[in-house]
Amino acid sequence: MNPALKKEIDRLLALFESHGRPLTPKPMESDEPFHLMEKTTNIVLEPDVKDFYRFFGGRDAAEILTVEIAGPTLLMFRDLLGATNDEWDGTGPRRPATTYDVPPRDPRIQPDVSSHPGWFPLGRVQLGATSVMYDDAPTPLGRKGQIISFEHDPDEVFFVADSFVDYLRVSNDLLESEWQELFPDD
Repeated sequence: MNPALKKEIDRLLALFESHGRPLTPKPMESDEPFHLMEKTTNIVLEPDVKDFYRFFGGRDAAEILTVEIAGPTLLMFRDLLGATNDEWDGTGPRRPATTYDVPPRDPRIQPDVSSHPGWFPLGRVQLGATSVMYDDAPTPLGRKGQIISFEHDPDEVFFVADSFVDYLRVSNDLLESEWQELFPDD
C-alpha cells in the first residue's frame, strides 16, 4: 500500500476512534469485484482506490468520506458490484450538459457533458444529488484518476482532487474541522 494512502487511512481510523465511532475494516475476500467492474465499465481503477476498497471491504466503507460542495456532506461509498446500475451507464451516450447559468467548467474535466462513460461514481450523497467520481477520461490538462464531483439541479461538474489520496486527505481535513456539523448527535 502506498505510504501516503496508509497515512490517510490511519488518520481516518484514528479520527473516528477519537470520537467513539471506531471503524472496523473488513478486507475484501478477493479482487473479483474489480474484475467484474473493469469488464463492465472498461475502467481500471488506480492502485490507491483499489487498496482503499480492499482495506475496507468495498461496501462496508459507507459514510466515512466527505465532500465539500455546499458544505461538508457525508458520502455513501459505492459498492463496486453495483457498477452496472442506472447510476453508471458506460454503454449509453454522453448526456449533454444542461444549459442553466452555471460557472465555466474546470479545464481538466470533459466539457459540455453531465455524464461520461469514463466517469465512475465512487460514492454519492444520500438521495444521489451529489456523486464523487473517478475520472478515467480527463482532458489533456487533467490527470487520469482525478476525482470530480457531479452536483444535480442544476447539473454541474466540479474538480475535487488530483488523486484519490489527495481526496482522502481533504476529506480527513473536513472531518476534523467539521465533525460537529457532520455528526451533530456526538
